[in-house]
Amino acid sequence: MFRCYRDVMKMFILVVGPLQLVSYPSIQVTRLSSPPP
Repeated sequence: MFRCYRDVMKMFILVVGPLQLVSYPSIQVTRLSSPPP
């Protein structure tokens, strides 16, 4: 198992945080630009 749970949370936030910041606006843009089915 992991040595420290806090280190795992730090890595998770460092990886997922930027991904959410980048993917959220792109999802909004694609939703607005593409017509609904």
